[in-house]
Amino acid sequence: MNGIRFFIGVLVLCVAAVMPSCNPAPLEVNLQEEAPKLVVSSQIIPGDFMLVTLSRTFSPLKGEEQKDDTSNAFLQSVLVNRARVTIEYNGTSDTLFRVTSGVYMSTQVLLNPYTEIRLNVYDSLNGDQVQAVSFIKPRVSLSSVNIDIEVRASDTLYYLAYSFDDPSEDNWYLTSVLHIDSSRTLAQNNADIFSGESNYIFEKTESDRSFEQVSSRVEKRERLLGVKRGDTLALVFSNISFEYFDFLEARNRSEGLIPIITGEPINYPTNVQGGYGFFNTHNPDIRFFLVP
Repeated sequence: MNGIRFFIGVLVLCVAAVMPSCNPAPLEVNLQEEAPKLVVSSQIIPGDFMLVTLSRTFSPLKGEEQKDDTSNAFLQSVLVNRARVTIEYNGTSDTLFRVTSGVYMSTQVLLNPYTEIRLNVYDSLNGDQVQAVSFIKPRVSLSSVNIDIEVRASDTLYYLAYSFDDPSEDNWYLTSVLHIDSSRTLAQNNADIFSGESNYIFEKTESDRSFEQVSSRVEKRERLLGVKRGDTLALVFSNISFEYFDFLEARNRSEGLIPIITGEPINYPTNVQGGYGFFNTHNPDIRFFLVP
């Protein structure tokens, strides 16, 4: 046995000694930059309107420093501000209007479950077009939301306890908890939540196939990190499609769930024809609460 170990040790040393001489000369690789494409994200907000956010991909060949550039000039270069955005459903067509850079809004009522919605986008700046189709998922409402507190000698722990009734068919859920600015109005906070301006405490996806309850009532308990007494939080609970669940799971594996405007979702599942991202139409239940 000692002889085998000695032989392996000598072999490793020999390989390490000759490896530098085996390194090939660096080769110059000339890669063509991919043309920018449109990236779509969307959200139905309780109150019966939809937000669609449009951005463009950028080339990773430009270097990591571009991804870290959050200057107004860079953001304006990836946000799409001159697009014609329409949605079609129930035989009608609605043209969305731009409310801020890259964000377009419809104020039509869209909350009938299982309604098919078609998205059409035309970027007048460079002529790009994308289309997508989605169905409105029925809302699964929360039954209860509470804060549990555990006081310890060195720390106070906060837990979010919530429950809901899981419908009999297969379902997939997206749960988010965010810090909210209590000085802002409900409308402003809703806009912050879905534009990514709020601070996320956690966000997770799960399938009801992973639930262990016998009855339809599902009870959850999540540790809240980074919160303190007096904080205002929002719980955003959504019944989502499997396709959107698959998209979020793929993004979670690569960069995390929180949307990043400068991300380039080239390898993610998508329902956007001619572009990237995901056109989703889930209808969340949102609860605001104060940490006691």
